[in-house]
Amino acid sequence: MTFPNAYKGVKKIFIAEILTIIAVVIMTVSGVVALALLQLIQQDEGAAGGALASLITFILGTCLTIPAFIIYLVGILQAKKDEQHFYYAFVFVILPIIASVFAAIFSQYELVQNIAEIVRNICEVIAMIMIIGGIKELAAKLNSEQMVSSANTALRIISGVYILLIIARVIEFVFDFLPAMVTFGGIVALAAGVLNVIAHVYYLVLLGRSIKMLKE
Repeated sequence: MTFPNAYKGVKKIFIAEILTIIAVVIMTVSGVVALALLQLIQQDEGAAGGALASLITFILGTCLTIPAFIIYLVGILQAKKDEQHFYYAFVFVILPIIASVFAAIFSQYELVQNIAEIVRNICEVIAMIMIIGGIKELAAKLNSEQMVSSANTALRIISGVYILLIIARVIEFVFDFLPAMVTFGGIVALAAGVLNVIAHVYYLVLLGRSIKMLKE
């Protein structure tokens, strides 16, 4: 095993991604169910129990993100011992925490909240790109041309997805006075959302394949 730290780190990042996806699915489903049950509470008292169960599930999903983030952070810290790109990823994982602190301090200002959200989104993308870049560099050092190619494909997919998301946001905020443009922006955002899921699945597959590569 040429890069033991990277192997252990990427493995933790892989586990963290799985936990995060599970948490997002749980929270999304719980949110949809809660909205549906909320409309029935006034008509059927039994629906209140269902809403409570949905709330508990949502809380469990939220709590799942905490260990996922810790494992993710530890994984990056381990992997950076073997590849510099993971150090850059670590920086862009920490920056959103600082942005969130500022957002909490200045919670009364909507502009600060919007800026913090933008910073979090941008840093999330850059951290992901840095991790893929680290995998690409490790693959190059191990003469794995197939993994280098897969990493390049992942970079193109993720870049394309977030360019679509940016276009959708621009249309939403700049052209909100034109209903036709808002509808178009919604379509673009929906397409980007679907592609985002595909990108994360591909990212997860890439992490899994890189673990096998680093184990050899």
